[in-house]
Amino acid sequence: MIRATIAIAALLLTSLAWAAPPDKRTDEKDRAALLDGIETLARPGVPGNLVVFGEQAFVVVTGNARPEPVVAAAQHGKGRVVVMAHSGYLDASALAKPGDSRGRFFRNAITWTAGRSKKVRVGIIGNDGRLAAALTKAGFATTNDIDARDPHEAHVLIWKNGAGDAETAAAVTEFVEAGGGLIAAACPWGWAQVRAKQGLTVRNDLPENRALRPMGIVFADGTTDATKNGRFAVDAAAPGNAHAGRALRDLVQGTKGATERAYLVERALRALPQDDDVFLPAVERAIAKVGNKAVPRPGNPLGKRNALARLAVTVRSLRWRDLSPEDVEALPGADAFPGAVPRKAKRGARSFRLDPTIAGWQGTGLYLAAGEVLTVRVTTTTTGKSGAQAGTGWRVRIGCHADKLWKKDRWRRWPEITHHVPLEAGTTTTATPWGGTVYFEALRDARALAVEVKGAVAAPRFVLGDAASEKAWPENRRAPGPWAEIEGRNMVLSVPSETVRDLGDVKAVAEFWDAVLASHCDLAGTPLPKRRERFVPDAQISAGYMHSGYPIMMQLDTVTPPKKGALVPLLDVAARKTTSSWGYFHELGHNRQRGWWTFKGTTEVTCNLFSLYTHETLCGVEPWNNSWLENQKKKAKPYLEKGAPFAQWRRQPGLALIVYAQIQRKFGWAPFTKVFSDYEALPAADRPKKDQDKIDQFVVRISHATAHDLRPLWTRWGAPLSKWVRDDPALAKLPEWMPDFDELDKPK
Repeated sequence: MIRATIAIAALLLTSLAWAAPPDKRTDEKDRAALLDGIETLARPGVPGNLVVFGEQAFVVVTGNARPEPVVAAAQHGKGRVVVMAHSGYLDASALAKPGDSRGRFFRNAITWTAGRSKKVRVGIIGNDGRLAAALTKAGFATTNDIDARDPHEAHVLIWKNGAGDAETAAAVTEFVEAGGGLIAAACPWGWAQVRAKQGLTVRNDLPENRALRPMGIVFADGTTDATKNGRFAVDAAAPGNAHAGRALRDLVQGTKGATERAYLVERALRALPQDDDVFLPAVERAIAKVGNKAVPRPGNPLGKRNALARLAVTVRSLRWRDLSPEDVEALPGADAFPGAVPRKAKRGARSFRLDPTIAGWQGTGLYLAAGEVLTVRVTTTTTGKSGAQAGTGWRVRIGCHADKLWKKDRWRRWPEITHHVPLEAGTTTTATPWGGTVYFEALRDARALAVEVKGAVAAPRFVLGDAASEKAWPENRRAPGPWAEIEGRNMVLSVPSETVRDLGDVKAVAEFWDAVLASHCDLAGTPLPKRRERFVPDAQISAGYMHSGYPIMMQLDTVTPPKKGALVPLLDVAARKTTSSWGYFHELGHNRQRGWWTFKGTTEVTCNLFSLYTHETLCGVEPWNNSWLENQKKKAKPYLEKGAPFAQWRRQPGLALIVYAQIQRKFGWAPFTKVFSDYEALPAADRPKKDQDKIDQFVVRISHATAHDLRPLWTRWGAPLSKWVRDDPALAKLPEWMPDFDELDKPK
């Protein structure tokens, strides 16, 4: 529960003093020492980011458009610490390369954290012989694989990549408090990715975070973009605007511009474990007066101006996960989205046989109400043994609206509303504050199971090819669960149940979308995917109007009837065949895309080949005359008259699509399918990875597939070709082909 213990603003501000370092302090002097001789700091790989909140902590380097820390430091007790959000900053190679900014920063960090120590002794936590040798060569007495509990009089400890455990963390904290120096580096998102299947999180389990939290710095989720030419520019950093403790203070005081930095506090809440007894209580006091009405709803979004309400939402979004299922309550706004379950709807028991060969989310036709408990009991396995001896390798998922909205400036629903838990041997219980459709997911080591599910209500579900499901549809479409599922053999559609109440020919809907995916696979020269694709409309999605992935997410207007009594667009097969379905086909096309034949600037181009193909094969629209492409042709003449600057071509997907359409118009789709199939057949090591190689290979392959030399065509469009392609004797033997560019100016 959120504690409401402070009523007087002055007292609240006093309680925040720990987290609100004065604007003028010694930070700049220390920061200057750390950045001495550095104008830009290299970006090794894809760094994560940090949360800086402590009184004695300060930001050193920031990245991203709205600043987030990638390097931070702190004074703690008698010691000092420097933290970097990528282990590449502590690579041996950084010290070995002259002029490498990482090496310069590494040396500066050792000197600064060592304080007044002159002959610095360095200890490495974990075994890194190469780093030990590089440090020794750089003039530091170094001990490799040091025991943090007995650091052999080291002045500075080097700690990276999550080495060690809770005891290591406690020893490191004690070491710093006693006057030692610490340099810690990790790639938090990478660490979490590797350990996700173990149920470990950066927030609760990264050893470095246990040690760093008392110092006012923790590793967080997410990644950090560079600020200048792929690097972090020191002069572009905004250290004063990236401190979460200061941001919280300014929010409470109502400081001008404070709401622009509320995201820092939100990120701190998601990064700090629930047992934090310093920063989180201060946040709770700040949001004590936020009422239940200040929550996100589709018609009443929470924007940046609602900063304290957003903090309250963030706290509530985290706190429920630490409760037992029986203590989870529905949160306000869940009735608006994803929707409410009628109180009188029957909560019954259903049995299922779970097939581990089915990839992705396995539907149940059940819906769990917000704040209610779902109970799953494993009854038998394939061996016939009791559930108490089986059940590993599966998880239960609640909800299909999987997009996380934490980085959005406006929330039209709660930022994270789906949940999954491991299916334990015996009995598993779970609950969420929002509820959702119930699914099972088979993991790598899953076995066939029989389970009994209690506590959910029935939701409309249609399964193509299941005679019982097809027969029961007139009744099942009336089921009380607020979200329905239409399952084809290749595609699954999640839609609001209200949209299917009067849907009679549901079979035609499933068959149409199955055919769409099948046509995409035909063009790609690939078999149908083992995991069926999914469409999920949402009150708000993480990016764009629609986006690809699993599931493919889209806005709610795709399931909003254009007029009273009409079918919603996603289910209106007749309209999808006669009215443009570009967006749907486009996103499915992204899922068929391959990086081997998609070079820089064509991510939003080659996916559209699938849109053109399916519009032709299922909707009867000739590709060259497709209305979407027609609108792009007018861009060609001005572009070509400017000398075909390829950088512009890369920036304009519609313009870039024209050359592919010209090839298709002359030679049909067969050459594309051949090229795509050839790429699929290549060993992974032989597929192009560098951008120029992708351009070169595609031009060569599509030329051979059409039996025509297409180098002049691509050169006319400005594509840079390597010398080996320009001099290729095999292509020179083919007849050249060039389309009539004047046709681009002619009306349809």
